[in-house]
Amino acid sequence: MADGFEVNRIIGSGSVQELICQFIPLAGSAEEVKEIRKTVIIDNCMVVFDKVIIDGRLRKDILFKQSAVGFPQPGNVQACVGTTNIITGPIVDIDVDFAFNALIPVPGARPGDICHVLQAFVEGEKEEAADILPTGGFNTLIDKSIVFLCVKASVTKSGRSCTSKFCHGKTVKVPDAVGSEANQCVAARTEEVCSSPWWSG
Repeated sequence: MADGFEVNRIIGSGSVQELICQFIPLAGSAEEVKEIRKTVIIDNCMVVFDKVIIDGRLRKDILFKQSAVGFPQPGNVQACVGTTNIITGPIVDIDVDFAFNALIPVPGARPGDICHVLQAFVEGEKEEAADILPTGGFNTLIDKSIVFLCVKASVTKSGRSCTSKFCHGKTVKVPDAVGSEANQCVAARTEEVCSSPWWSG
């Protein structure tokens, strides 16, 4: 009995840019944001008619300096060259998850196709301070991020066994499990085609 085989056929691909805008309440008054690390997490990828639905999360790991005093506002200090103020404060680390959904056009895709996420990353971002205090600190961060997503849909075709056939001057194998296409000449366990519309593309 001959071995079976599978061919993964790509149906199509698509991409989208998703804008995520969120208000992030901080743990106390922040004096300065030191670092922001970001991670795109894909929770679900589902194929529907001519589209792919993505459920995901954007995770922001925010490192900022917390301060209870803050620097004096401009115009309130009269001094010569030298140290006028020293501000100390703990470094605080918070993690925030933003859930998002995306609908990506993939022409030819159908329910039951296999969904593949090729790329998912933050393409651009901007953070702005909000709820600014008289001391110059702030309690909230406005985060605007552009998430780039690229996906493809594919379908797997399989054959159960092969028999020999003479085609174009060569002895090749023909999959028995392709129904009406059994008379087409297909090289053994490959995607090589002898004018078979099922195997094309």
